[in-house]
Amino acid sequence: MLDMEDTFELAARRAALMGEAAAAHPGAMCALLGAEEASARELCEECAMGEVLVVANCNCPGQIVVSGTREAIGRAQEAWGARKKRAALLATEGGFHSPLMAEASVAFAAYLATVEFADARIPLVCNVDAKPLSAADAPEHLARHLVEPVRFDRSVALLAQAGATDFIETGFGGVLIGLVKRIDKSLVRSIVQDRAGFEDACEHYGARAAGEPSAN
Repeated sequence: MLDMEDTFELAARRAALMGEAAAAHPGAMCALLGAEEASARELCEECAMGEVLVVANCNCPGQIVVSGTREAIGRAQEAWGARKKRAALLATEGGFHSPLMAEASVAFAAYLATVEFADARIPLVCNVDAKPLSAADAPEHLARHLVEPVRFDRSVALLAQAGATDFIETGFGGVLIGLVKRIDKSLVRSIVQDRAGFEDACEHYGARAAGEPSAN
């Protein structure tokens, strides 16, 4: 939807604005293991006590991330533990995907109004609403992404319903393909972390597209 230069400029601007918002409005994020969205929302309502505490990431069945002020996150972690459930603080520098990022979202929206998006040649699912993203909707959706929950579970489900069978995670860690497994165990999962892995994946999927046998 953007050329390489514009893509990196957008990513840098987004990171800078989120960093500024995190410094101005300190927050934290916490994964609730064994939670569903409804139980996580109930916990947020119970523990907010007038502060920001919201569902931030719907990752997969049994894993919901909440985001908010550090104090509210501490109360949520304690309350979830009292239910004999596990909670894990995330290594983040702020309470992302929450109202704590409102100032960043407004500033990012102003920047995005100056960016010209092209419609994606390959369908791109936006995890704000788990629907294909159009060029016309990109500025609004990318601004909302800073303050609204990430719908990773629904995005993967939509792709699977559309016929996607293979999911490739790029980068280090393998966290996302682990989430994909919990969403749908029938999906093929792999990870590309370096040049060799990238070349192997290209060879494998190129051969498959051509109807040729592959070594992988």
